Amino acid sequence: MLREVTSSIELHKRLQEKLVSLTMKVDTGTELLLVVQLKKEISEEVASTRQLLYGGRSVEQIAETIHDMYITATDLDNAAILKHAEACISQILEAVAARTKRNFTGPNMFGLQDLGSFLENSFPQGPEIVANMPHFKELSRQAYQKSTTGMSLEGTVKEVKFLNNLNEAQAVLLLDVVQRFYNKYRTVVQKFRF
Repeated sequence: MLREVTSSIELHKRLQEKLVSLTMKVDTGTELLLVVQLKKEISEEVASTRQLLYGGRSVEQIAETIHDMYITATDLDNAAILKHAEACISQILEAVAARTKRNFTGPNMFGLQDLGSFLENSFPQGPEIVANMPHFKELSRQAYQKSTTGMSLEGTVKEVKFLNNLNEAQAVLLLDVVQRFYNKYRTVVQKFRF
């Protein structure tokens, strides 16, 4: 653990030294050498992480890697680096999902749900990472659909009220809107039946 912390600190120091030593260049439409190098380092970390994922790396270690990539990219405040970091994080998440689909049964088995929960609960920026990554959005949507399958409109609105901490007045208004929507939907469907 100490070795990982030390290497992470050293990586951040090296990145900071590179930023300080960088001289401003005229914008030629190409990426600065530092941006290219940072993207390369992030990509190498992704390749390493994907390999270690099958070697028993824990959810904590994967979450820390994702967190470090995201924080480094946001701290640098460079759109190209952030976009690249998000794409690389997406590759790691795809590897986690693929491992789950293949029913991998090695040590430290975990899925996207476990990883998202760990990120949200263990890092201050974890909820932001989970909110920004489409893999987690899809997972949340699927969980919501599963929890509301077979529910009446009232039951679905009750679940939305609970999940979003709505007050009673807001829930009543939401139910009214949902009922009007479904009534209009039924009218359109019946109108165009064969």
